[in-house]
Amino acid sequence: MSDNTALPRKNYIDNIRSGTIILVLIYHVVYIFNSVGVVSNIPIQGILALDSICYFLYPWFMCLLFVVAGISARYSLQTRSTRQFVRERVRKLIVPYFGGVFLLGWLNGWVTAHYFDMFGGHAVAGV
Repeated sequence: MSDNTALPRKNYIDNIRSGTIILVLIYHVVYIFNSVGVVSNIPIQGILALDSICYFLYPWFMCLLFVVAGISARYSLQTRSTRQFVRERVRKLIVPYFGGVFLLGWLNGWVTAHYFDMFGGHAVAGV
């Protein structure tokens, strides 16, 4: 491993990441108004013209995010040991992930269960 000297920041990577996040936000807002019959938490009639935006964006943003994550991990490993890198990833990714899964996953299931019978007549457990 190299010493802990900072590498110069790659602004183009930040720009790609920011642009991709904006694409993800646009996709999810437009997805609410899809007309292909996918269950969402908002029971409204879909807008057919907006489906083309979803069809165009969907194949790209996840690929871009994985590529940018790989590039960023490579640069991060050049300034940290493997142990430091893994410890940082667990602290910044795994811990919030499980918090979000249990809190937001339950909340999303609870809201969805009020609109659709997707649990076969069973209610989502209370808090």
